[in-house]
Amino acid sequence: WKPKCLILLETEIWPNIIHACKKRKIYTALVNARLSEKSKDNYLKYRSVIKPSLDKLDLILAQYKSDKKRFYEISTQIKVELCGNLKFDQDIPYELEEISKTIRQDWSIDGQKRPTLIASSTHEGEEEIILQAFKLILEELPGALLILVPRHLERFERVKKTISRYDLSLASRATKAEVTNSTEVLLGDTIGELNFLYSLSDVAFIGGSLIDHGGQNLLEPSAQSLALMSGPSLRNFSDISDQLKKVKALDIIKNSNELSNTFLKLIADKDELKEKGEAAFKVFMENRGALEVILNKLQFKLQSL
Repeated sequence: WKPKCLILLETEIWPNIIHACKKRKIYTALVNARLSEKSKDNYLKYRSVIKPSLDKLDLILAQYKSDKKRFYEISTQIKVELCGNLKFDQDIPYELEEISKTIRQDWSIDGQKRPTLIASSTHEGEEEIILQAFKLILEELPGALLILVPRHLERFERVKKTISRYDLSLASRATKAEVTNSTEVLLGDTIGELNFLYSLSDVAFIGGSLIDHGGQNLLEPSAQSLALMSGPSLRNFSDISDQLKKVKALDIIKNSNELSNTFLKLIADKDELKEKGEAAFKVFMENRGALEVILNKLQFKLQSL
């Protein structure tokens, strides 16, 4: 086995592998690179190991200016260029819209589509706020549905118990339980279905943001033209969140009252709901092209392999 090129993605910095490749004169690249504040702080603790590894890389293509800035905090000897985020280049299967449309018709109550809020990638402490908000929503919209998708699978059972404390009727994706007229919460306790669950929703709240975590991926719901809500902690996704806030596609909420009020306002105003979803999708489309940038940068090397 005689590799000619090593391409690493995001934050996959492997000192031993990079050193071995450099020793054998193997071209090494880190592309679609992102560096959160937490990862940067961790790397700085081991700067004596991480910095030489970064310095050995032949190419570094970071997602955003904020990532570029954090890489330079570890080493000023590297050259970091920008490529955007590969996740913007994902395509939503065309069948998804028809499938979700049929499912939402099946979920209808008396011929009316159920107002649906998805709370995705939630962390410890956020479910309580979301469930409190949803209880308020149900007072105004008894037919509303909450899709709750915790970030980590090891928390699924704990979240189930939290939902039960709020006396809400629950259906679980893991057990393939049907959503009936009496179902109030659909728990997304499966892996790999988030895009599908987004397609069944009207408004998305993205977690990791009501606690001091730094936010989660805003791209997937944007790709599906959803109006967005998030808490204020967004430091790990500051570039994309700033773009979404600028076009008013993303509402920042701080508590259960603001979450419920924002959702009710959007559901009551279909034009605003549509405008926010379209604005989110426009941001998504405008940021596509990372794959082309990466391939153009790597082209001369890939062609020689």
